[in-house]
Amino acid sequence: MTRLRSHREGHLVGRIGWLRAAVLGANDGIVSTASLITGVAAAAATQNDILIAGVAGLVAGAMSMAAGEYVSVSSQSDTEEADLARERKELSANPASELDELANIYATRGVTHKLKANGNMRLFDATLDAVAMAPDGALVFTNFVEFDQEFGHRRDVPGYAAALEDFDRRLPQLIAQLRDDDLLVLTADHGNDPTWRGSDHTREQVPILCFSPSLSQGEVGIRPSLSDIGESVARWLGLDPGPHGRSFL
Repeated sequence: MTRLRSHREGHLVGRIGWLRAAVLGANDGIVSTASLITGVAAAAATQNDILIAGVAGLVAGAMSMAAGEYVSVSSQSDTEEADLARERKELSANPASELDELANIYATRGVTHKLKANGNMRLFDATLDAVAMAPDGALVFTNFVEFDQEFGHRRDVPGYAAALEDFDRRLPQLIAQLRDDDLLVLTADHGNDPTWRGSDHTREQVPILCFSPSLSQGEVGIRPSLSDIGESVARWLGLDPGPHGRSFL
């Protein structure tokens, strides 16, 4: 077990509210004061009168506008904090619905299609459909959640074994659809051994199986991070490498 020593950190972001208010308030005050001085000067006032009117206008204008801006920024911050608290509560009470909501958000940010299906075999059917219509450079991602949800956590060994056999029988269909420049990656985000005691995740080392008609046989070895898979896929798609992970292709 690792224990982190708690310490106080000072961040400039805590000052952003009053700093923004001061800058915007001073800017508005200067503009308003310039107009006021122009009007006073046009009335043939003395130099002292112009100076007094300018200082008074600058202080009053900047203070009032800065105060209004600060209240506005604080109200916005309070509203954002309330929304964050509400989202945390929703995540705790109904994570499945929140996951669907997140998927809908990402559907407009690069994820062009979302195919829903219940059960591993229907998910496999949806995967075959997605691969068939995927253009060059596309990424198809399928989460066969029953392995984890229905069999792993419930420690259902016969069910897990049958699900693996069903998946293996369908795998040649997917391989037959692959073109020479396609890459298939089979992996998991964690282990869930159905023969282990309890119902939690097990075995953090997971398999990585890759296949392409254009790949020769080889081993990827034991990788230090799942990010290596991301880097490998990025390289296969011709993307620039990221800050994490190392390609094994």
